[in-house]
Amino acid sequence: MESPYKNLFILYNSLCTKQIQQIFKLVNNISPQAEIKTEIDLSINEDFNIFTSFSDLYRKENFHSEILTKILDPHTNTIGNIDILKRFVTYLCVINNKIDISILNLDEIESIKLTSEEPTENGRIDIFIKIGLNCIIIENKLNNAPNMPNQLARYIEYAKQKNYNTVAIVYLPLYYKTPPFNYSKKYEIYTNEIKQKLVILPAKEFSENILDTVSKTANNETAKVYINHYSNLLKQLGGNSMTNEIDKEVLKGIFSNRENLTAAKNISDIYGRRKLLIGEIITEDICSILSYEKVDNSHYLKILTNNISIVFESNGLFFCVSCKNQDKDKYTGEIYDILIRASKLQYFKVGSHWEYPEGNFGQTLLFLLDDCNESIEVIKTIITDMHNYIETELKKI
Repeated sequence: MESPYKNLFILYNSLCTKQIQQIFKLVNNISPQAEIKTEIDLSINEDFNIFTSFSDLYRKENFHSEILTKILDPHTNTIGNIDILKRFVTYLCVINNKIDISILNLDEIESIKLTSEEPTENGRIDIFIKIGLNCIIIENKLNNAPNMPNQLARYIEYAKQKNYNTVAIVYLPLYYKTPPFNYSKKYEIYTNEIKQKLVILPAKEFSENILDTVSKTANNETAKVYINHYSNLLKQLGGNSMTNEIDKEVLKGIFSNRENLTAAKNISDIYGRRKLLIGEIITEDICSILSYEKVDNSHYLKILTNNISIVFESNGLFFCVSCKNQDKDKYTGEIYDILIRASKLQYFKVGSHWEYPEGNFGQTLLFLLDDCNESIEVIKTIITDMHNYIETELKKI
């Protein structure tokens, strides 16, 4: 007689296969974004920054405009350097080769004037660079300020009214995005000119290709530190903003349909149980290779001498070196020293010590799974190599 559960098992197997395929599909779709995010995260780590250490002013638009004006202005006391402005202007052409900087005479330093928050009848220009009868307009969006109606068009009109020829319009966002061009009828005549002279310069690009470059030739140590710290702040703000956008794109993909959402929930559940599951996957192979004896479902034992044993715990992925309680004073110090040396190798740290009910003393060495971005096979090798190291060292005592 056929089992009444046969069809149920077939259905369950089919659903599992389909769900696994959906999980892999989702993971493959978000992997490129995750790689970009990792690269950004690695580039923004910093222990201390003078601009973030004393205030949250760096979150405000005026703060950035004032700092940038001081950095770019060759007349600024102590840190002023015409080479900074020259690098800035030259790099604008790298982004937009339609810009004609040949008309700018940067050697006539007295003709160069920079103002932050330049007042106009319709708002303030964040940074207004005047070079003779020419100018560069910088619209600062480093605090994610909203775009105001006709903003860039109003500024270029103001420059014309003041008899300045606008050479470039620099749009400075945290991450790459374009300004709107939906100008009202009065200002739409400036659309083509703005598009031709527009330079979109995200924070991270500005930091890496301008500030990092000029800091190397800074006038003095004060200027170098000042520019470096502001450059690092821009990397951090730009990086955080970019990773936030990536996260939103990933979530949009996850919530785009029920299958992706279910797969994401399953990934979260599986990842939450990763130590237990990976332990179950790798332990049987490891303990077979290393000649451990199975004590119960999660503990494996290898007796080295009459006094010292190694226990591998698959549930938490750690070793425990134990000795009989009467030998505690004789061996504990040396066991601890061995595990301290072992912990200096990658992916391990010394954990707590135990007093076993049966009279044994144990010192643990934890495998740091969350610090390890390796495959299952590599994890097996890492743990196996660590056992061999511990065993070799223990046999010397």
